[in-house]
Amino acid sequence: MTYSSTESMSIGMDHLVQKLGQVDAERFISTIIRESSDYTKTRRLLFDDMTVDQVLAEASEYEESHPDEVPDC
Repeated sequence: MTYSSTESMSIGMDHLVQKLGQVDAERFISTIIRESSDYTKTRRLLFDDMTVDQVLAEASEYEESHPDEVPDC
């Protein structure tokens, strides 16, 4: 399922508020907006040394160990 931008933002904010609380969720968003970053560079640093199979295995492990954090799709 693909979400619209509005739906994604709403779901994301709901999850942030659930985990961080309203104030810290807003603080997190403010920090993200203020700091300039290169999304592609960050992802390359995280994933360049991994194969696709390794990324998928880690994602599956995370999903199994955090069933309440995975949104229904």
